[in-house]
Amino acid sequence: MTAMDDFGDLISPEAWNRMVSAGRIARFPAGRVLMAQGAPADQVLLLTSGRVRVSRREPDGETLLLAVRRAPQLIGELGLYGDKGRTATVVAIDPCTTVQLTPSRFTALIRELKLEADLMRHLTFRLCESESLRTELSMLAAAPRVARFLHRLALLALPGDDGLEVGIGQTDLASAVGLSRQTVAVEMRKLRGLEIIQTSRSQIIVRDLERLADLAGI
Repeated sequence: MTAMDDFGDLISPEAWNRMVSAGRIARFPAGRVLMAQGAPADQVLLLTSGRVRVSRREPDGETLLLAVRRAPQLIGELGLYGDKGRTATVVAIDPCTTVQLTPSRFTALIRELKLEADLMRHLTFRLCESESLRTELSMLAAAPRVARFLHRLALLALPGDDGLEVGIGQTDLASAVGLSRQTVAVEMRKLRGLEIIQTSRSQIIVRDLERLADLAGI
C-alpha cells in the first residue's frame, strides 16, 4: 500500500526507462478498468503516471479493496505466475499512463537487465502485503484503524488545493479495514468534526496529515 514496493523505485532509472521504451503506451481516463478479474493474464503494465485501485469480488458478492497503487509501478505481474487469469480488477483513480508488455517480453527484459532479485523482492512483498496489513489493522481499535489506513493512502496522493485526495470512498474504506460501513461512518464524522478530513459522496480528502498521523499512532 505504501511506496515500499514501487518497482520503479526498486530498480535503477536506466533499467526502468529501458523497460518503458520496450512497450506500447496506453492511456486510461479516471474510472476506466485497466484489468478485469477473471480475464486472461496476457500482459503486464508499467504504470508511469497516476494511481489505480485494486479490488476483488468475493464469492458472496462483496467487493474487497486490496490496494491502491501509484506510479512507478508494475500492474498485473502476479497473474504471470498463477493460473494465467486475473485475480483482481484494476481501475484508474486518476488519468493514468501505462506501458503494455507481453509476458514473454517482460520476462526477457527481466533477464536481460538482471532484475531477477529485484522482481523477487517485489513479488515477496506483494504476496505478504495484504495479510500483513490486515493483521496490523486487526490489532487496533476502530478509530486508529481508520486513521492509519487513511494515512497510508494520503502518502500516495498528490497535493491539491483542498488537501490530499486519497482515491477511494467510505464503502471501499470499510471493506479495506474490515469494519462495518456504520462504524466507518461514525469515525469519519469524528475526523470531519476535527477538520482533519473533508468528504463528498465518493471522495475523501485529508486536510491535516500531521494530526491524522497522531490519531493513527504513527
